[in-house]
Amino acid sequence: MHSIKADNPMRKIFTAIAVLVGLHIISLGTLCAVFPVDKHYDNTYGKDTGVESFEFYADGGIAGCFHYRAKVWKDATGCHLYYKDQDGFEKTFVLSKLEYLQCAGLSQEDADELVSYEGSRVMDGIMTSVRIKFKGRKEIEIPRKCYDLSRYELPFRNVLEVVRVKKEHLENDYSVKLNSLLSSYLLKYGVPFSSFIYNKYHKETSGTESRYFYYKGLSGRHSTEELTAFERQCINHRFFREDRQTESLDFMTKDSTVVSLNGHKAYMKAKESDGLAYLFIGSETRETVVILSPIPEGISFEEYKQDVCGIFENANNAKDNRYLLGSAVLAETAALFAAAVVTAVVMYCLRDKKAQ
Repeated sequence: MHSIKADNPMRKIFTAIAVLVGLHIISLGTLCAVFPVDKHYDNTYGKDTGVESFEFYADGGIAGCFHYRAKVWKDATGCHLYYKDQDGFEKTFVLSKLEYLQCAGLSQEDADELVSYEGSRVMDGIMTSVRIKFKGRKEIEIPRKCYDLSRYELPFRNVLEVVRVKKEHLENDYSVKLNSLLSSYLLKYGVPFSSFIYNKYHKETSGTESRYFYYKGLSGRHSTEELTAFERQCINHRFFREDRQTESLDFMTKDSTVVSLNGHKAYMKAKESDGLAYLFIGSETRETVVILSPIPEGISFEEYKQDVCGIFENANNAKDNRYLLGSAVLAETAALFAAAVVTAVVMYCLRDKKAQ
């Protein structure tokens, strides 16, 4: 009889643990149902990069106090991004595979171009040193030099855009969702290079917010004279030009495809030349998107335009709940830990009281 009584407290402890674990599992399941993650956001279609780490340090400028350091790498625990700047901000972020490919989707040819570039000769320019490590190869170390902002800064800009999204929790911003969906689509077809620029005009400040996303591929990047001329037409007639609204509207609506841009009616002007596609999308709310890339292999230009229209539509409705889910899981885990501590204390007190 004495041994049975002695077992009772342990049995109660194990029962309490089982109940708490069960509640934890139920809570996690409920949170995953409430905050589902759209698979489009991290669908890389099995694509990967040979880059194990990509690191750079930039400093310079007229004031001489501007500097930042960033490093992306992957290991057995996942993908990571470290960032530190002159303002004292320092943090290591966890990346999804898609985000890592956006940051480190460099080829050996891209690295060779960075190495061979002599560097721009400018006063008070931004100087950048680079380290790239490909799997199974010796690390490439590129000394400090000033890169041409219109081309060679692109890999660095990708990383800085991901830092901005992570730092400001912009996962559900329309332009970020659009970029994620477009990035996945281009990865699916293995498009060798691409550009995506999003602009939004703010009437209150008369300023334009520009965001540059997923500039993939340095090597082989090119355009044609025909597309350059078409791009100039689109820029000159975009809805930003208040001095020629009628002319702009006529140009944008003629021979265009109607799409939904951030929930607003917009028009897509598109042109193909030598296997390249230039897409310009503009709305009367003064939001514009520019996409330049080769037409994915195996599909026609018309099919490509239709696919892009579908991406715009999906971005209007989709939600990226990864940040909300992560915060909810942390809160639930903290609550479970607190409940476990309270349960242990109460059971100890009751046991102590019985013993007396």
